[in-house]
Amino acid sequence: MAYNYFKQQFKKERQKRREQTDDYFEEQTSADKIFEIEKLNDDFDGIAHKKGKMFVIKNALPGEKVEIKNTKKEEKVIKAEIRRIVEPSDERVSKKCKYADKCGACSLLHCSYALQTELKRKMVTRKLTMLKGVTVSETVSARQFGCRNKVHLVFGEENGAITLGFFNDTTHRVVDVKRCLLHGDWFDETVEILKEWATEQGNSAYKPNIGKGILRFAVIRKLKNNVMVTIVATAKPKAMDVLYFALKSLFDNVSLYLSVNTNKTNEVMSGKTEYVSGEKGLFCEMLGVKFILGPQSFFQVNELVAEKAYEKIRNIIKSQKADCVIDAYSGIGITSMLFAPCTKQVISIEINPEAVNDAKNLIALNGIKNVKPLCGDFNKILPTLSVPDNTVFFVDPPRAGLCDAVCRKIANFAPKTIIYMSCNPDTLKSDLFTLTANGYTITEVTPFDMFPNTKHVETIVCLRKQ
Repeated sequence: MAYNYFKQQFKKERQKRREQTDDYFEEQTSADKIFEIEKLNDDFDGIAHKKGKMFVIKNALPGEKVEIKNTKKEEKVIKAEIRRIVEPSDERVSKKCKYADKCGACSLLHCSYALQTELKRKMVTRKLTMLKGVTVSETVSARQFGCRNKVHLVFGEENGAITLGFFNDTTHRVVDVKRCLLHGDWFDETVEILKEWATEQGNSAYKPNIGKGILRFAVIRKLKNNVMVTIVATAKPKAMDVLYFALKSLFDNVSLYLSVNTNKTNEVMSGKTEYVSGEKGLFCEMLGVKFILGPQSFFQVNELVAEKAYEKIRNIIKSQKADCVIDAYSGIGITSMLFAPCTKQVISIEINPEAVNDAKNLIALNGIKNVKPLCGDFNKILPTLSVPDNTVFFVDPPRAGLCDAVCRKIANFAPKTIIYMSCNPDTLKSDLFTLTANGYTITEVTPFDMFPNTKHVETIVCLRKQ
């Protein structure tokens, strides 16, 4: 009985796989396999239609004619890859990274950078189409490469050798990356040091399929010529002091931490993070504000674009001559201190007690007197606040957005100006619908290319009370 059951299950699975591999591709003539790309979807994949079917074609650009391969049914669409480009777009460029097709992190390297920024502006525009009268400004950018200050790397092992790179979600393998264009030369040298240390000291890579090994991840953040490295492992690796001195030969200041993570999940840092050697924090300065980052402190990965975004927000606050700024989801308080010179008072609200404590230390470090840090849930603290009429709200929530209830509470509080910074156009759209339905008008929308060569975009929206 058991044998027959599993035999039937096997037949069902085999039939399912056959159905997923679309017969369209195998049965058509060469001409029928050539598609003209009409537009791009939200993932910036090409969209084309033929014989009543919609095709989603990876790495295709609008206006191109391409021949497809490897078609696969997924829900109501057929996904495909490019076999060859029959007529390329003028905006197509050769991929400068040799890992581009293996790593999968940079999905837009085949586009000119001018097209990338325009595609992101159009995507934000499309998301907000139903909000009447909204004009989206050009995407603000800095540089295409060498722009990221932070990276999460995965340790692996191949043919007995330690590898270190990015995890490919499709192949479920670690892509051993020796050079990443998104980061500067510091990336190459740091990766080499980490691999040499792991190999020479006999620190094995963690194998998730069998749950054995030591080294899992390396989280690296570099600002100026200072670096913070957090090794994530199942137990304390050998010779962490050797790693520290190797890093010190490359950077002015080194902060070395260890995070012991034995959970069988993809979560990078969980549990307690332990200081190992060097500086206890990563020092930096932005727009005249000094701050120190810890291993789990939030800071934008692209400080060049972040500066432009925060400068725009400060200019809005100045133009409103705000008596008070409420900085919701304020983290360690960097934005609160950036806004402090532009207003009489800043109320900084953050739910994480450690982050609030860091904010207090940074307030003291900068000698700022007009920032008041509060620890708690913004949704619960908001009704208890008493602020002047001329108050600006700045909100920078996680990808999940504010949600309908929080938007309504903000609208009931009735600040004259709301500045919304979002990393997720979908939740931004939803929240803006609620805010505009409750008495607010959108006056500015500006995308920022915080993540070049990827599909992600940061957006700043200014709303005013009608």
